[in-house]
Amino acid sequence: MKKERKRPFEFEVLLEAFHDGVVIIEDGEVQKVNGSFCRITGLKKDAIENRTLSELSNSSHVCLRSVSEACSLSQNMKKTITILRKMIQGNEIFITSTPIIEERSLRGFMVIIRDVTELKHLQEQVSELSGLYLTATQDDTKQKLIADGIIAESPSMRRLIELVIRIAKVDSVILIEGESGTGKEILARLIHRLSSRAKNPFVSINCAAIPEPLLESELFGYEKGAFSGALREGKLGLFELADGGTLFLDEIGELPFSLQAKLLRFLQDQEIYRVGGIRPIRLNVRIIAATNKRLDEMVEGGRFREDLFYRLHVVPIYVPPLRERKEDIFPLAWRFLQHFNQKYKQAKSLSPALISSLESYHWPGNVRELQNIIERLVVTSETNVLRPKDLPLHISKGHKIKGVLEDSKELSIRKAREEAEKSLLMEACLEGKTMREVGSILGVHHSTVIRKLRKYGLKREGAI
Repeated sequence: MKKERKRPFEFEVLLEAFHDGVVIIEDGEVQKVNGSFCRITGLKKDAIENRTLSELSNSSHVCLRSVSEACSLSQNMKKTITILRKMIQGNEIFITSTPIIEERSLRGFMVIIRDVTELKHLQEQVSELSGLYLTATQDDTKQKLIADGIIAESPSMRRLIELVIRIAKVDSVILIEGESGTGKEILARLIHRLSSRAKNPFVSINCAAIPEPLLESELFGYEKGAFSGALREGKLGLFELADGGTLFLDEIGELPFSLQAKLLRFLQDQEIYRVGGIRPIRLNVRIIAATNKRLDEMVEGGRFREDLFYRLHVVPIYVPPLRERKEDIFPLAWRFLQHFNQKYKQAKSLSPALISSLESYHWPGNVRELQNIIERLVVTSETNVLRPKDLPLHISKGHKIKGVLEDSKELSIRKAREEAEKSLLMEACLEGKTMREVGSILGVHHSTVIRKLRKYGLKREGAI
């Protein structure tokens, strides 16, 4: 057993003053916990102090296992990591692990345990006391981002969100461009929520989902008796339903040529005519359009009106695909995991090796594909820790090297092979309890495993 370092008296006082639980880990062993940790978890100090991280990972107590898991994640990701877990008694806790670096080497971790249930109760009390005096600030914008599920850890997404916040304040026509599944409608809803129209309707329509003969009446409505089968009293169109608010036209490239002229007329005059109508109806509607096609190429091919294109292209926004914003993959995966854990009453977690696989994949289906994959893993995985073997084969194996090669065309075959070896080693180390078991999984002698781990700078648990 390692001898505990002597610490200044002020450190001990500060530690005990924390309302959140604190765990200090040095050289893989728990050195100190504070009183708040005991209050939140119901454990005594001697239940965790002087225990190793490997011992914690095998504990039956949710919090102790989660402390070990958070440390492993922050070690692999080389940054502060927060995970959410639910205790047996029902309260939810945030576990935040921060690596402690001394002279460029990992010395240990500082882990913070925060009782979310208790925090929510305190927030409700604060809201009751100060609700009458609160005014909207910049934090209001952040809350809208969180509420709309916006993740912006990558530089490209941060720049995009800054642009969205600026243009939301004016009524310019906006064209959102990007591949399918990148979240164009989520951005459109965010623009609406940040605008002065937020209290008015947000109406959305997919121009590709409605048959062409019905699309005109859906958009512009019709007068009574306009055509056979029409409602006797007529019908309001989506333009009228969105009056005072925002109309989102998704897949605008699929809008029939005949209706493109009517949309252009509205953008110019802010007036529409119902089907069968003879009088103009003046409206106040902001238009946000979206497409996954190159409208400029459609203009050149005669499939989209040039004048309408330039009307829509006043403020273009490009949403980068997920493969160009890999910093967002991990937080997005965690967001989806928490959602589906709650939906399906599960307690799944992501292994470091799985995160590595997700970040290496090309994601042709973008955020929507990632969401579907996480839901599939939560539903089908037999274990609580999700690992690469739980992924569909085209993600865990075949496309991994393809994604790496696409990211860097100059990557050599030798480098690609090394990346594959490192990935397989990390995965096998999570599966096998001993070096011999790891060697058996990989089909090599255990001495080869040890040599490869040293070559790539990997530790026994698969962490770099």
